[in-house]
Amino acid sequence: MAHITMRTNKSGQRVFRIRVEVNGTEFQRTYPEKNEPPIPALWSDKRARTEATKAAAFFEDECRRGLVTNDRRTLSEYAQYVLDLKANAGAIKPSTIAGYRRLLSRIDDAAIGRVRVRDVTVRDLNSFYAELSCAGSNLQTGGVLSSKSIREHHSFLSSVLHQAAREGLIAFNPAQNATLPKIEHKEANFYSPERMSAIVAAIQHEPVFWQAITYLFIGTGARRGEVLGLQWSDVDFEGCRLWIRRNVILAANKVHIGSTKTGRDRVVSIASDFLKPLQGWKAEQERIFGFVSISGFCFALEDPNKTIRPDSVTRYYRRFGVQYNLGHINPHAFRHSQASILLQDGDIVTASKRLGHAQTSTTMNIYGHMMPATDRAAADRVGAAFLNVTHDQNNPSAY
Repeated sequence: MAHITMRTNKSGQRVFRIRVEVNGTEFQRTYPEKNEPPIPALWSDKRARTEATKAAAFFEDECRRGLVTNDRRTLSEYAQYVLDLKANAGAIKPSTIAGYRRLLSRIDDAAIGRVRVRDVTVRDLNSFYAELSCAGSNLQTGGVLSSKSIREHHSFLSSVLHQAAREGLIAFNPAQNATLPKIEHKEANFYSPERMSAIVAAIQHEPVFWQAITYLFIGTGARRGEVLGLQWSDVDFEGCRLWIRRNVILAANKVHIGSTKTGRDRVVSIASDFLKPLQGWKAEQERIFGFVSISGFCFALEDPNKTIRPDSVTRYYRRFGVQYNLGHINPHAFRHSQASILLQDGDIVTASKRLGHAQTSTTMNIYGHMMPATDRAAADRVGAAFLNVTHDQNNPSAY
């Protein structure tokens, strides 16, 4: 039997404290809750108690059915618990954990972080996402967070609330009904042949170490961490091939070496000229260490078993671009540049394999805008097959 007590809150409104004991455990709630309409001032105490009694009966039924929890942890506290749970189970990569911890720090500072996990509503989530869309939410630029970043917060919170539902803390995951900003699709930037030629010319004046890294970026289209993860056993100089097996990331200011982004190894062929600087660097590394270990990292500088930090590559290209008046040089743009060349012939399958995408749809989503000429060629083939015509550049209405 529920115990009901009426009192007056700070706003002078009547509220009822409801207490229910089930199997020796006491559960409590307030009627009405903050997210419920207040008791109308015109209601008599008798009528108000009648409504509170109805709420108490419903609450007691939920308690007996195991739909109510005594867990008083806030969303921030519970999110930390879930993150530690997944990290200890090895269910997520170190890079993902580091990313989640950054998201959690923002949630800690927001109002939603102080809401008990059992009380989080769709409205709370939507309000939080609206906050992230306000000026100043991006601590680096002072502007707003991108829709991609907001969706990353949502994905993290959704996984946290999913775990809460699995553990019986909440009846359902409110994140399923949240409203998210429309995703902004940005076209990948890449270097023109003229700018790439200028980069290649300038890199000749740099140490062979940086020449080797740059030529691998250009020649393979591999990710930054994948190039830094190469060991000498992954390089076939005679066959002009590389085995991409690892990815190097920086998480919590520490270098972590794991599998590739998709978890799959791949073999990438490379033109022999692109391997010449790497051969030169191998000889230089042998001079530095006195030997070259087949299991050592190609781009180790101080210890054969330790590759350089990924952020050092980004800083280098920033200085390199300024020094040679080349503008902003982003190592990932080398990858986009290779994609632009590969897709000129419309071979999406080969491009996807070389770039290490799990699916060709990923390649199309990122680089589809680079294929207008391929689309026109396809139209010509269809015309030739069915109408025996080809596209006339000077007569667009030829069809």
